Amino acid sequence: MGCLATRSPHRPVPIGLSVARVLSVEGSSVVLGGADIVDGSPILDIKPYLPFCDNVKGATAPSWVTVEAAEEPLKVAKVEISAEAAEAVHKCWTRKKDSRTTLYSSSDEYLELVKQVLSRDIRSLHKRLGLTRQLASYHVILDNIDITYNIDTDASEAAIVTVLDASVHTPSQKEQVGKQPQSQLATIPAAAADAIAANAPQSQPATIPAATVDATAAN
Repeated sequence: MGCLATRSPHRPVPIGLSVARVLSVEGSSVVLGGADIVDGSPILDIKPYLPFCDNVKGATAPSWVTVEAAEEPLKVAKVEISAEAAEAVHKCWTRKKDSRTTLYSSSDEYLELVKQVLSRDIRSLHKRLGLTRQLASYHVILDNIDITYNIDTDASEAAIVTVLDASVHTPSQKEQVGKQPQSQLATIPAAAADAIAANAPQSQPATIPAATVDATAAN
């Protein structure tokens, strides 16, 4: 499936998603409003509004888009959260609340987010089709909390998701690349830098193509 055709959180490119209202259609142009994007951002793709996943109060959708698709391949039968897992989630949420880094007002509100996300099978396609070895557990990071869960695909009607554990996500060394403070960067003594500059051949200043300048300025 193409990167512009999926609403999965496992997106292969950093392209944002936002729900927008169609204000008008003027010739070959579609005028949108209410989107959570910076004014002037390029629109790469437009999808139909899907009530079962976009969930905007008062929004309307075409008649061919139903609230619940008749044959929705990602739907799971239910999401189960054990008392132990709920307690682990509460402890993680409490830690984030104390550090003022959570987006949710209570652990119950956060658990509702977990249930909503896991109510669809968000595993990659090759995992859902059984083309690769199935794992004993899977992970999804929501509000910087690592949720561990497994999924029973042997159910008669639809899969059943069980939340097993939760822990506050710690960024890996790879995720921290580029976040080191300036003081930790390697430096060259001033005298050595002057000597290098004096002996370096003179060259023409580098130029940047106009298209690259425009793209850089846009970002």
